[in-house]
Amino acid sequence: MSMKSKNISTSVFVNLLILVLINISTYSQVRENISGAYYEGGRYHQQMEERSPFAGIDWISIGPSFQGGRVETLDCPIDQPGVIYAGFGAGSLWLTVNQGVDWNCIFEDELTQSIGDLAISVSNPDVLYLGTGESMRASRGFSLPGTGIYKSTDGGKTWYNKGLTDSHHIGRVVVDPTDHNIVFVAAIGHFWSKNNQRGLFMTMDGGQSWKNILFISDSTAVVDVAWDPANRILYAATWDMLAGENSGIYKSENLGYKWDRIDKGFPTDKGIGRIGLAISPSRPEVVYALVDNRNQIKTDSNKSLIGAEVYRSNDYGVNWKKTHTETLLNYSGFGWAFGDIRISPFDSNDIYILGIYLMHSSNGGKTFSRIGGSIHHIKPNSGQSLHLDQHDLYIDPLHPNYLILGNNGGVYLSYNKGESWTHCNTIPTGEFYDISIVDEDPVRVYGGTQDNSSIMGLIDPEDPYKTENSWRYVWLDPWSGGDGFSTLESPKNPNLVYYESQNGYLSLKNMLSGKTKQIKPKPDVDENPLRNSWFTPFFISQHDNETIYYGANKVYKSIDDGESWIRLSPDLCYSEKGERKSRSITALAESPIIAGLLFSGTEKGIVWVSRNDGTSWIEISKGIPSKKIIKLIPSRHKSSRIFLVAKGMDDDDYSPYIYISDNLGKSWSGIETNLPYESINCMLEDPVLNDLIYIGTDRGVYCSPNLGYNWESVSKTLPTTSVHQLEFMKNNKYLLAATHGMSLFTAFTEPIRIYYANSLGKQPFFMASIDGKIPQQNDYNGDWDLTTTRELHLSYNWPKREEIKLSLIDEKKDLVYVENLYSSEGINQWRWNLIIEEKPDNTIYPIPEIIFPEPGYYTIIIEGPSGQIQGPVRIY
Repeated sequence: MSMKSKNISTSVFVNLLILVLINISTYSQVRENISGAYYEGGRYHQQMEERSPFAGIDWISIGPSFQGGRVETLDCPIDQPGVIYAGFGAGSLWLTVNQGVDWNCIFEDELTQSIGDLAISVSNPDVLYLGTGESMRASRGFSLPGTGIYKSTDGGKTWYNKGLTDSHHIGRVVVDPTDHNIVFVAAIGHFWSKNNQRGLFMTMDGGQSWKNILFISDSTAVVDVAWDPANRILYAATWDMLAGENSGIYKSENLGYKWDRIDKGFPTDKGIGRIGLAISPSRPEVVYALVDNRNQIKTDSNKSLIGAEVYRSNDYGVNWKKTHTETLLNYSGFGWAFGDIRISPFDSNDIYILGIYLMHSSNGGKTFSRIGGSIHHIKPNSGQSLHLDQHDLYIDPLHPNYLILGNNGGVYLSYNKGESWTHCNTIPTGEFYDISIVDEDPVRVYGGTQDNSSIMGLIDPEDPYKTENSWRYVWLDPWSGGDGFSTLESPKNPNLVYYESQNGYLSLKNMLSGKTKQIKPKPDVDENPLRNSWFTPFFISQHDNETIYYGANKVYKSIDDGESWIRLSPDLCYSEKGERKSRSITALAESPIIAGLLFSGTEKGIVWVSRNDGTSWIEISKGIPSKKIIKLIPSRHKSSRIFLVAKGMDDDDYSPYIYISDNLGKSWSGIETNLPYESINCMLEDPVLNDLIYIGTDRGVYCSPNLGYNWESVSKTLPTTSVHQLEFMKNNKYLLAATHGMSLFTAFTEPIRIYYANSLGKQPFFMASIDGKIPQQNDYNGDWDLTTTRELHLSYNWPKREEIKLSLIDEKKDLVYVENLYSSEGINQWRWNLIIEEKPDNTIYPIPEIIFPEPGYYTIIIEGPSGQIQGPVRIY
């Protein structure tokens, strides 16, 4: 966060600058040649987008937004009311200029969608510095890395990468309030492995060059930095990612040339985790630290972590004292997710700490109370409480009762210091883990999301905005959230829904009565407790809708809606190779061709097959790396074929791992070939063409016409986003992409199948069209309800980029509409809102005259230097 401060005298600043320049060679140097594999993978990803024959495939965002998503950073320009920037951990950077009513994504085509921190220059609010890579170190492997620091000089319209591309995760960015070329960056570095591009970095030339001014070790992060511009004092919080002994607070009074660890009265043992810092704007000698103390409290009955602690210094960090005697129940064992502390601009005793709850103290941290308040959602939402897990808080520097809060439910505004809140739930940043569909008209979609429960809604892919407000919760916890995963409608009864929350808690709910029963399998009396993964696999058999399969560390089967369970396997987490020993099953599947042909995989790469519905199991892990198996996809075309997708995120390994076997796992072949360095999350076979497959990665969608021999991007119009599930719908003509951070997208992808089936290559070809629908009129003649329009949608192949003319001809051979446009090479998709002409009305009660074509059948003619094609279309 930026804050106003008095200017330092020119002479003092010049002397300090000379001191820095004289000693600059003694600073730890950034390895400028290390750009980072994830960054380079992103550049290759963009190159594949540009040269793909499917660059014209048009992806459309279809929400939902009502449920919210995890915010990592908030900031506002001081003198621009209504302007808010919100950065989401996995959902990019968004901007509103009307106080949260409408939002636009302003960072959607860069190399990452993972946001760590944003800082706005006070001296020039058009200058923004964005640190990518969210700072929440989730052990479950869903915190995506960034690709360094980005800078904008036009308020976010354009961005330029300014280096630190191997830092992966950035905790804080601070811009000097008097000079936007002076910037400090707290770089966390790789979460799970050692690397050198971490520590505290400084630039004095707007990001043209960087110096590492505080480097402790290749496993120690700098997670926060606070800058006192009046006294030219830097404070940095280090975070030892391994043992904790290097976690602490450092202070420099000469722009990082010399540092002192300031720990008098501050805890220094190995149990210290993440630390957050804040300087009082009204009394800069007052500094606060919020500490994740990982040491244990011993009571008569049990042990528990100390958790959140607040320390205060009244003398610029020389001495520290814990502010409170009470235990702050605000971290619940995962303090690595939080760490922010905020101070009111006018009162150094008025502070807020962020954790599971937003907690407030008006007496310098002696006592704290939880802030809740009444909630008012912009879009209908049944949540009645303030969402949990708070990640950032903006206090208006001129009006401290005005708060903007970012948590796992999105952005919340309060004008009365938290007594009531407006939930800005119009931003489509849902973090989907999984989706399932019922392919009817309209399509019913069920999805599980990160801390926003399981939701359901309707989709008409030919008119995606028509069903925008159909979404609702399948279930919701008392705190307006909860982690949702696989959610399946019963094939026997559409009012019965199976849903799963974290760690394998499986339930069956009657959506009419609202009654829910827990149906999670239990171990036998003489067995140890089951071991579940965070996302525990379960599914309904395609061969028998009475049968459910479930995978913990053992496989279970139920034939009575989960009332009872049969154990089908021993513990499948043990392997002949010790390094594969696992905790739980992470993937489970049944062949769609042969009933009872089961496959299982674990988080360390153990793969099993059972050919007799679990009676016996054979390990088939040879040739598979010791990585987390996330998907096993038995082929719908060939009974002996199976695909496997694995991930190495928990080791900071973002290589694409995808394999195929044509002999039930006796041997495996990697089919990642020409893919960029980015993790794969899912894979889908085309139901018509046997060798056409699709994958979703951490940056988009790819397809291969030859079982992975080579891949093409299908992501040019899709924002950079992590695609976690792909499903066909509407008679297999459309793809639905569920993303972990930007909700759902749909695309008309039948032209891809046509392209490969006809070996089109470089020739003009009319592919397909979707009928257009003229809008309805309201009560007055000519008062059209344009929301009821269905656009005419056309797909065609063109051999190269060039100017072409598109003409609409009616049945009388008369020209109705013409448009000149540029084609791209490969598949092109054109949408038309059916408006032939719009004439303004300058009367006092204006109704503009809008001319539409008559309903009927038409011919589209496309002509250009490379040829001419035509095809039929319908408007109704």
